[in-house]
Amino acid sequence: ATLLSSPCWLLPGRGKACRHISRALSDTGSLGSALLETEAPPVLNVPVYSLATLGDDGATNMNMLTYATPVGIRPDRLWCISLYRKTKSHANFIARKSGVLQLLTERH
Repeated sequence: ATLLSSPCWLLPGRGKACRHISRALSDTGSLGSALLETEAPPVLNVPVYSLATLGDDGATNMNMLTYATPVGIRPDRLWCISLYRKTKSHANFIARKSGVLQLLTERH
């Protein structure tokens, strides 16, 4: 595993001009899977979802997600989602094993 301290890293050829090539490149001497540091994060063009969860006290919580994808449809529709740990959404979802996932559109 590689620990990245920069806020934004991209694979070569996938973003704007980069300031310098990461240590991974200088260590390997290869451009194959090197990470590059960029000035700004890339613009994402991915679906955005909201996830509503319910706490033990009945309070609702809502979180925005950009990492969600269906992974199965039978016997039940299953989704793989990414939640930060140590958040209320994560705690609620782990406790109840459920939530309401909504695809947001531009008008949302």
